Amino acid sequence: MMSNVNHKHEVDAEVHVDAVSGGGDPRNASRLAQIKAYSRSLSHSSMSTRTDVEPYDEDEEEDFETLSNDYKKTVREEKVKLQQHFDRQMSTTEAMNVRLVDAIQESQPPLGSDQPPIMNGENSSGYDLTEIKDENGQTVLHQLAAKHHQRSVFYKMLSEAEYLIPERDAKYRTIRDITVENGIKDNLQVVDQYILDTFVKENKTLVRTLALEGYNNLLTVVDADGHDVIATLKRYNKISMQEFVQDLAQFQKNRDELHTFIRHGYAEGVCNLVDTDSELVIAKSEQGRHALHISVLFANLDIINALIDANPQAVNTPDNLGRTPLHYAMASSLVEEIGRVLIRAGANRALRDVRMRTPSYYFVYKQEIRDIKEEE
Repeated sequence: MMSNVNHKHEVDAEVHVDAVSGGGDPRNASRLAQIKAYSRSLSHSSMSTRTDVEPYDEDEEEDFETLSNDYKKTVREEKVKLQQHFDRQMSTTEAMNVRLVDAIQESQPPLGSDQPPIMNGENSSGYDLTEIKDENGQTVLHQLAAKHHQRSVFYKMLSEAEYLIPERDAKYRTIRDITVENGIKDNLQVVDQYILDTFVKENKTLVRTLALEGYNNLLTVVDADGHDVIATLKRYNKISMQEFVQDLAQFQKNRDELHTFIRHGYAEGVCNLVDTDSELVIAKSEQGRHALHISVLFANLDIINALIDANPQAVNTPDNLGRTPLHYAMASSLVEEIGRVLIRAGANRALRDVRMRTPSYYFVYKQEIRDIKEEE
């Protein structure tokens, strides 16, 4: 049911601007005019619940691209320091059982199998988590969600980085959670309205991504007047999307059931579910972990093998902080057995999480993964 597709973050295509004014590239002028027209229109539409509509203030229109680039630059500088710190830690530690780790890492996938490219962990939209998240797992949208903005401006920001909406930080918070914690009601209503608009526009690609990433308010969101997803879709006569919502509800139910089966070691139930829909294997919980992460935590080799057989992609699909199942495996009591299974299935030994740690780090410093198991 789910698919991984890179999103094009364009302003609503229904906004048409015929006139081009000013110098420079006409396409850029047209684009700017579209953004301004769209932002103005939002102040008068579903984005505003106030009697007196906020006037559009051009000075408040923040350049999201500039903000995003500045944030990425800061993150890059942070990651260089983190990687240097990691390298020092791993070079000086005496706790590393080098022979065992080397033996695991020298395991090879079967001949003829496709080897994944060397890269850092990616989210469901194909973005490198080490580039879009800081060491606490926060994205630029997490930072912006904690600040007050004109509604139309914040809505535009979401439209230009919608792939970040479901991302969770180290405390498992999405941008929606950040708005709630900071008591910024306007931002909260903008986020919820954006999700509702995604359904109304029949943007199934984004909805699928939100579902895969475990966005917990996907089907319970309501607008400022209390209308939920189904009521909104009925109002706009979106019949096919109403059916799609029912499929999503079943998908989420099956995901939760799958994770429960894994925790209790019910291999038959696991196989029945993933045989029906292999994408359940990479569907994340509200803690940002998918089925293979959980099965590694509980060290059940039968279930691990069943999940990999159903969806090999899971071996390199990271959690909310960029940690793959192999990162988790290195802290397991069955590290050698599980590590070999994962690597032979194509697990990338060089993947770094958002703190620039490779899997071998967790062989030395196990407590973080053990704490995660306690949460499960």
